[in-house]
Formats: sequence, C-alpha cells, structure tokens
Amino acid sequence: MKKKKSQKKKGNFDQDLLRNLPIKERRQHLQKQEKYRKLIPDLEEHLFTSKEVIEIIEKALTKQRRKMTDDFQEYLSFRLSQQFQDFARYNEECIMNSMKQRGEPNYII
Repeated sequence: MKKKKSQKKKGNFDQDLLRNLPIKERRQHLQKQEKYRKLIPDLEEHLFTSKEVIEIIEKALTKQRRKMTDDFQEYLSFRLSQQFQDFARYNEECIMNSMKQRGEPNYII
C-alpha cells in the first residue's frame, strides 16, 4: 500500500494574510472585522440568491419612492396653501385700494 501524502490544510486566506501583518495592523484589521460582524450578523454563513437580492432592492426602491411621493405631496400642498394665502392677501389689498379711491366705506376687516 502506498501512503498518501498528508495534504496541508488550506487555511483561511484572511488568516494567512494576518500572520504576515505587524501586530498593530493585525489588531486594527481584527477590530474592523468585529465591527462589521456586529453590524451584519451571520454574513459569512448567509449568501443571498439573485432573486432575494432583487426582492430586497425592489422593497427598498418602493419604500424610497413612497417616501419621496409623500414628501413631495406635503411640500406641494404647503406651497399651494401659501400661494392661495398670498393671492387672497393681494386680492383683499386690491379691493381695499379700490374702495379707498372711490371713497366707499370699508366693510372688509
């Protein structure tokens, strides 16, 4: 029987790079890695399929579109009410000036 050569275990590529880094840089890298793991749990374990990515993006776009539409409607209604108030004030001033020129009594308060 032939003995099989013991294959060297392939380590994590990231771990191999870390061994060659100076200690200070190694610590910084590990801190960043921990920070991202906390932000996105189980990142290494879960990969999204293209359908899942499309669904996630569609949901985000729909949410953003809805928010933009609501913001625009709110802004538009504010501007329209402001425009109406300006028009009403202008109209009232025109009527008042017209009545003053004619010498008629002022009933608008």
